[in-house]
Amino acid sequence: MKSMTGYGIGEVKWKGRTFHAEARSLNHRSIDIRVRVPRGYLLLELEIVKHVKEMCARGSVDIFVEEEVMTHGGEFSLDAAKARNVLSRLKKLQRLLALKGEIRMDHLMLFREFILRGSSDRDHEGCHRAMFQAFKKAMRDLGSMRQREGKALRGHIKKILDKILAVLTDCEEKAPLVLIEIRKRMKGKISNLLEKGQDIDNGKLEQELAFFAERHDISEEVERLKSHYSQARSLLDLAGPVGVKLGFIFQEMAREAGTLVSKSGHSSLAQCALDLRTWVEKAREQVQNIE
Repeated sequence: MKSMTGYGIGEVKWKGRTFHAEARSLNHRSIDIRVRVPRGYLLLELEIVKHVKEMCARGSVDIFVEEEVMTHGGEFSLDAAKARNVLSRLKKLQRLLALKGEIRMDHLMLFREFILRGSSDRDHEGCHRAMFQAFKKAMRDLGSMRQREGKALRGHIKKILDKILAVLTDCEEKAPLVLIEIRKRMKGKISNLLEKGQDIDNGKLEQELAFFAERHDISEEVERLKSHYSQARSLLDLAGPVGVKLGFIFQEMAREAGTLVSKSGHSSLAQCALDLRTWVEKAREQVQNIE
């Protein structure tokens, strides 16, 4: 089991160049991939997207791959036409905003599009391979973190499930108190009616008792919650993506817990039901991080 949250970095040095890669992932209902690579490496971007899909089933994943701008002794050249274009745009912006001062070289250097890294005989395929290797290192780093986070989440959710089972057992034990309280209330009402000299329809009384007993019966909810509990425990021990299934199970548990709260007439049972719903909601929050 893996978390959808993680971060990884990778670096590869090749022929005087240094390539950096960064991988970040956050929660997402499906798989959403955004890639930023140096201009002219469309095939690299496609390879990266394919590799991410093979490693991640869900999550919002951002990949950044870049070459270090300049290294000592590294070769670079300038595209004069692009440099003039940048300067022209800056001058136009200056006039538009009525800004004073001169446009200096350090201003131009903020726009790297006219800086061509490497010599004219740049090995495009070699750079492609080096960047992909840096990316794979970042993904391994990311994968390790997602595994560690997933392991921690598994342990935390198991503890919550233990709490849910304990509270559910408590609810089961206190359920008979609801019927006892109903009978006590009904007995009090009957006594008042008899004191006032009113007749009691035993058939109607039995119907009322049966109605209240059915209305406050939580046995079906308890059985379904136990079944959901067992399914959730089993899923936690699986290796593949289980986040969607766990999310559905805890959603159903939340619905059953809500029904149980509405049926609990006895104060002590009501508190148990509220505690159960609270623990289920905590589990749902944690499951949102699972792939």
